[in-house]
Amino acid sequence: MGDPWTDDDHLRFDVRFALSRLTVRGLRCALTKADRESMARAIVEHLRLCGWRWGRGSAETRPGSIPARRPVMPTRSSTIYILP
Repeated sequence: MGDPWTDDDHLRFDVRFALSRLTVRGLRCALTKADRESMARAIVEHLRLCGWRWGRGSAETRPGSIPARRPVMPTRSSTIYILP
């Protein structure tokens, strides 16, 4: 069964995740979920307008897909490959 998320959805999710870890100087509290969502949408749209392309690659090319018989360092499986 295929992945129901598009590449845009994955990138928005990753941007939202990064924004949840962000500390903004001068703010007394963290960004709300709605703020993070609107900022992630704006960032993805701006990247599209600037002509950037992105994709997740196949499972064989993503980090963490190396066969288990070799010892490997843990990596993030949600790496986004951004192509200029």
